[in-house]
Amino acid sequence: MTKARILADGMVQGSGYRALVKSYANRRGISGLVRNLNDGKVEVFCEGSKDAIEQLTKDINVKGNASNPLSLNVDKITLFWEGEEGFETPWKSYSGFEVDYGPEKLTQFERENLESLEWAKLRFATLERGIYSFRDETNENFNVMAGKYGSISTDVNATKQEIKTSLDQLPDRIGESLTRHLKKLIK
Repeated sequence: MTKARILADGMVQGSGYRALVKSYANRRGISGLVRNLNDGKVEVFCEGSKDAIEQLTKDINVKGNASNPLSLNVDKITLFWEGEEGFETPWKSYSGFEVDYGPEKLTQFERENLESLEWAKLRFATLERGIYSFRDETNENFNVMAGKYGSISTDVNATKQEIKTSLDQLPDRIGESLTRHLKKLIK
């Protein structure tokens, strides 16, 4: 088993990032801890195979909208392997992979509630990204259609106007035609 310390910098606090880290770590069979630091970074201590930890580092390097304060966005990931400068041992003991919510002792209910809130933040951010992406793609598609089919729209409007004019004149034409037809019948 290999040990590593990961620091994530960016919009990583208050965004559901720790829940995301825990989910990926569990998928990769990694044990360890994740916590918020006072400087705005998130620290991860992890233990597992080197390949799994390298993959975890890629998984959690999430790019969002850096200008949106609600968007999860990792600016920088720094990985320190055990024995390297910058590596630190875990700040507390753990079993499995845990989110550290601070020094106070939490009940199981409080812990589960906090994790649910983190997931809700993460899902909201994902939904928001999807909505903005859908809006942008839709606007782009309409712009492409306007460029491609703009002349068709002009032609359709001209045809509609011709039909309207013809329909406005139709009663007179029907009247004339009916009168001619009736005169032929009367003769």
